[in-house]
Amino acid sequence: MKHGISYKNFRIRGESFRPTQSSGWIPSYVLQPEKPKADADPSPVCRDRLDEVFDSENAADEFAVQDAKSWIDSHGAAAVDVALPAVMTGGFYVVNKPIA
Repeated sequence: MKHGISYKNFRIRGESFRPTQSSGWIPSYVLQPEKPKADADPSPVCRDRLDEVFDSENAADEFAVQDAKSWIDSHGAAAVDVALPAVMTGGFYVVNKPIA
């Protein structure tokens, strides 16, 4: 997917990956508020779902985007008002992961 979509004032980009040529695809996404507060950390946040594996990159990206939307639906308003990494707790989150 590698292109971003807008959802409820956030930008989501699927960044699923395959650790080896013979493994399945791990769903991963990059999440960033489209209009962060002035005092918020502007760094994007990534989440790798290590508990899910898919046969194709597209399927993994679709799952990752739906996972991001679910997270936004549950936490979105709070995430815009504070630094995003501060409210992303639980699961497998990587803060300040380089974006290719």
